[in-house]
Amino acid sequence: MQEFKKYQELMQLLDSEKMNEDCLDFVETHGYITASIISPIETTDKDLIHEVLGCELNQIQIDERGELESGILGLRNDISRHLFSDESLDLPCDLDLSESDSDIEAWCVAFMEKHMMEDVAWFANDDEEISNMLLPIILVSGLIEDEEIEVMRKNESIMLSMLENIPEVLPGLYSYYHQK
Repeated sequence: MQEFKKYQELMQLLDSEKMNEDCLDFVETHGYITASIISPIETTDKDLIHEVLGCELNQIQIDERGELESGILGLRNDISRHLFSDESLDLPCDLDLSESDSDIEAWCVAFMEKHMMEDVAWFANDDEEISNMLLPIILVSGLIEDEEIEVMRKNESIMLSMLENIPEVLPGLYSYYHQK
C-alpha cells in the first residue's frame, strides 16, 4: 500500500463530489486500468480517461484537470511497468472479502467491466486458458452467474485461494497477450 501514497491527490480527485457519478474511485480505477493494459485491444489515453471518469475530461468542473489526467496516465504507466516485469502486481486494497462491499471485490468488478467490453478479443485464441487465468477475478467480482461458479463462491477455502492468486495471475494474462 505504501506504493500508492504518491497517488493521494488522484485518490482525492476521483472521490471529489464534483466528479461525475459514473466516475470510478481509485481502487476501481486501478482494476479498470489493469484490465485495459492486459487487454489485446489498446485503449487510447483519451478513451481511458473518458472511461474512468464517466465523461470527457473537459466536462469535469474542477481546476485540477491536468493533475487528474496525469495521475490516471501515471498510474497506467506504473501498472504497465509492473506487469511487463512479470512480477505479481501490488493491489491498492487488501485481499479480504469479510466486508459486504470489499475493495477487492470493487477492484475485480472494474477489471471485469473492462474485460467484458472487449471479451470477444480476449477469448479469440483460447477460451479455456483465459477462463482459467481469469477465474479468481471472475469469482471475486460476482458478476458471472453460473452454477459451478456459485458453488466455488460458497466454498471459503476456494475463495481464499482465489483471492491470493489474483496478483499472481495478472502478469500471466499480460504475457499471454503481449509477449506471445
